[in-house]
Parts: sequence; C-alpha cells; structure tokens
Amino acid sequence: QPATPASDLFLAARCMVAVLGGRVAGQENGIVWGKTAVPRPITALLQSCLIPAPHRRPDSGWELFEAFHDILGQLYGQPQFRPFHMPTR
Repeated sequence: QPATPASDLFLAARCMVAVLGGRVAGQENGIVWGKTAVPRPITALLQSCLIPAPHRRPDSGWELFEAFHDILGQLYGQPQFRPFHMPTR
C-alpha cells in the first residue's frame, strides 16, 4: 500500500505514545500505559490514529492538530502567554 498522510499520522501517534511512556500492543494497536496517567480524550485521539485500517484513520494533520488543541483547552484551559525573563549577569 502506498504511504498516505494517514500513514504519517499513524507513525506520529506511535512516537507520541512512546514519548508519553506507553507502548502500542496487539493487532488492534491498543495503547498500554505504564505509570503515566494520560487523560482519556488524549488516549482516544491517539487510538484513532492507530486504527489498523488506513482508510479509517485521520488523514489531515491540521484537523488532528485542531482536535488536539481543543482537547488540551478542555483539559487544561486555553493557552496563556507567560513571559520568561532571563537573568542578566
């Protein structure tokens, strides 16, 4: 099968699972979390990218980004600018 945007998002989701301390297991690509407490909405979003059938996975990175941004807003509130002051010597 040719690579598609859904293929890229599949691999990105696998990387994100690993970075968050989990692993992808089984033929259904279920996520097994170690000691990490990942919120269910984020887990569900990642699982949608790991569906074995490529035609059922998200195929738009921008739409996935917007969905992830919305989830983060619901879980943690809207992003806020926080100035970071570097001390001078």
